[in-house]
Amino acid sequence: MRRFLIALALFTTVLCAGDSCKHAVPNNYNTIAEADGDKDDVGTKKLVLNSGAKWKVDLITDANVHSLQGILQKFNIDTELSIADYARVDDELQHGIVKMISECKMKGADHEALHSWLKPLIDEVQQLKKASTAADANRALKTIDAQLNLYSKYFEI
Repeated sequence: MRRFLIALALFTTVLCAGDSCKHAVPNNYNTIAEADGDKDDVGTKKLVLNSGAKWKVDLITDANVHSLQGILQKFNIDTELSIADYARVDDELQHGIVKMISECKMKGADHEALHSWLKPLIDEVQQLKKASTAADANRALKTIDAQLNLYSKYFEI
């Protein structure tokens, strides 16, 4: 649970009350260090369909996810890029996630399902940032791409 909270704090401070969230984006999300200790993700729900149907998202969230997907389309992720290229992708993804979270107005079960999709994405963007070799960065980027591609399987406007 601690890892999830730290990952989420990396991109935003989330203050939830009931089904509503207010988001405040920190000035320097790069300064938050990952804590040692409890590594399980208690409270994180597995992403599943909504009784066989896709979860509903609002137009802003959908546009922000498509923007994240567009970031990867600018790069050829099927080949190894330079460490500088991976750093640029990471920076753009981080800013895109911050934007998506700060503009989120969703509520309820659909919002919770989106969190279940977003958490692994945030974790992998953190792995991309930590990658010290191009091979490690490439693996993280491919996992990010796979997570972004899951969006259309579980969500619709």
